[in-house]
Amino acid sequence: MKKTFVALLSTSLLFVSISVADAQTFHDVSEGYWAEEEIHYISDEGIIRGFSDGNFRPGQEITRSQTAVMLSRALNLEGSGSANFNDVDESHGNYEAIQQVNEAGIMTGRSNGDFNPGEPLNRAQMSAVLTRAFELEADRSVQFRDLSPLHYAYDEIAPVVTNFISTGKGDGSYAPQEHVSRAQFSVFMARAINEEYRPEHTNETFYGDEGSFAGVQLGDSEQRLVNLHGHPEKTMQSVYGFECTFTMMIIPITCNTA
Repeated sequence: MKKTFVALLSTSLLFVSISVADAQTFHDVSEGYWAEEEIHYISDEGIIRGFSDGNFRPGQEITRSQTAVMLSRALNLEGSGSANFNDVDESHGNYEAIQQVNEAGIMTGRSNGDFNPGEPLNRAQMSAVLTRAFELEADRSVQFRDLSPLHYAYDEIAPVVTNFISTGKGDGSYAPQEHVSRAQFSVFMARAINEEYRPEHTNETFYGDEGSFAGVQLGDSEQRLVNLHGHPEKTMQSVYGFECTFTMMIIPITCNTA
């Protein structure tokens, strides 16, 4: 019995050692890097790889063709349909992945017949491809200071936000035209695949003239708030970058930009 226990323990230790050794590491993704966990998770899943020099290049912009490869791997896409893009022929290194995501309806080309494989992916496009790839739906509207419901990608941005895959900036904007880095797209992919990586806040800008809470309507004066709930008791810093004054009932009375 004692020999059996020792043998089992030795086997377990060997298994752990092998698993740790096989984990992908990158020279330029140090311990504590903001996207370290998500990068390693996506890498271990075989969805993204580093470069031959051992670096990941987290700050480098991710291109449309690289995005196609990651989505193809994540979804285990098959097939080799022909989309006949003007700028992507069979000699292109990511030709097959581009054909697969196009056939799946995840990534399409331009009206002129180009795919623009080397073009950097922006946040609006990122939102669109993830919404399509993971068949996301929005359960409400979203509000950002730079995003109108008339924006061409609004209906595909809303699902990634309400599902906590992508968030706005600290200033309440979404920055739809901002380019996405390899680290950022790794984070978005990790969140789409594994809910454990999703954040708690979306950094939206909430505004409007409808809605109420505890007898208070949006747009009511500060004096009405005081009459209903008393004078402020404390000031707190909001997660959205605002300084808010609260009553004992924890109802915001005034919020000023920091």
